[in-house]
Amino acid sequence: MRTKKARNITVGLPPFGTKRNKEGYLCPLDDGAWLLPDGTWKAGKKGDETPVIGAVWRGYYECARRILELYVSGYGLARISKVMSEEGWAFRTRHGLPSPLETDDVRRVARNWIEYGGTVIGQQAKNRPAYAIEPNSIPIDPERAVFDVELLRRVGQIATERSYRQPDRGRNLPDRVYPLAGLVYCAKCDQLALQQNNPKLRSKLSGKGKSGTKLGSYRHRPGLECGCNHKQVYSPDLEEDFLRLCQILTVDEKSLTIMQNHALAILSAEHADEQAMIEQKATAIAKIERRIVAARSLFEDRDLEREEYLRRKEKLERDLAYWQNYTTETEQLNAQLTMCVDALTKIGHLWEGSNDENRRGIAHNLFEEIVYDLDMQRIVSFRLKEWADKFLIVRGTLYETRNERYEYTPDRNRTCASASGGPRSIP
Repeated sequence: MRTKKARNITVGLPPFGTKRNKEGYLCPLDDGAWLLPDGTWKAGKKGDETPVIGAVWRGYYECARRILELYVSGYGLARISKVMSEEGWAFRTRHGLPSPLETDDVRRVARNWIEYGGTVIGQQAKNRPAYAIEPNSIPIDPERAVFDVELLRRVGQIATERSYRQPDRGRNLPDRVYPLAGLVYCAKCDQLALQQNNPKLRSKLSGKGKSGTKLGSYRHRPGLECGCNHKQVYSPDLEEDFLRLCQILTVDEKSLTIMQNHALAILSAEHADEQAMIEQKATAIAKIERRIVAARSLFEDRDLEREEYLRRKEKLERDLAYWQNYTTETEQLNAQLTMCVDALTKIGHLWEGSNDENRRGIAHNLFEEIVYDLDMQRIVSFRLKEWADKFLIVRGTLYETRNERYEYTPDRNRTCASASGGPRSIP
């Protein structure tokens, strides 16, 4: 590696839009992506036949050059990402697949201006601060540079002008814990992930804005353009929608009894031998208890050695614990339904009297994910944890039997649609 760097040969993955020639130096990359009429990409090489009518070629090398040109024209990283997304450019993952451009991708391209110039200074681009580099002192090789030398010099100058050493601002304020951070996903990003069959395109909303006891907002991943116009939601609004969702899912004791009876009817039809298992469990427990008593009697009558008695006793107690803890599927479902209803019923009271850290634990213990539409400002789908997932299936029986409908008009002039037994739109 030291030998290669001494010869101005990069190591590791080549910078975006480039590849290595036979001598090991960087040269333009022929790979790219076809922008299809439906807005998705298909990987290909320059000169390939057009996959469908109306597809537009977007090469990775041309994409990197376009990013540098926008950078020197005065655009910021987030603005460049937005413009590139509107023009249909794609970034290349380490696996060679096209993906939407993000702010971090633009930053990677801009920071590699030295490598694009055919020079290696012995430090990774991500680890060198721009304010510590004098652009005019970098020996760019015009014969090995993959972009225009003046363009690269200008990129280095702008990067140095924009960067600065972070001053010491004294005591850091404590960051606020956002209860739903890492749990809420963007609905538009979910649609893109489904269209392109790429789960990595899903984007979580993260809490940001204020510190300490002050309220902030949940914000979209910066620099990722998915089509939504609004990039954030005020944290009390989203948490209010979350509590409303929990209230809609809550049932009373009478409804819980109906759900348990319905679950028992379904499982009885599917598992006709479950009653036999219940009888087998009772018989096994009684037999093991009699064997424990018999072993104790033999030991007291000195017909059994102490070591043998302890061995038998340990084995019988393990078998007894197994059968005592054994539960049928009906018993497990009833326990899960009761636990889920209890959690949903208490979540409102616990939420009001808890701090943000405890609220985070409450939400993440019950929900697997929540999908939120930032433009419509509403929850569009959700998924409970695996242990509570069957609750939604049985919950739907209430609407089939009694045709229940929950209507709610919040303070923000929005109307709540009817709740359902499965994961669907809950405003």
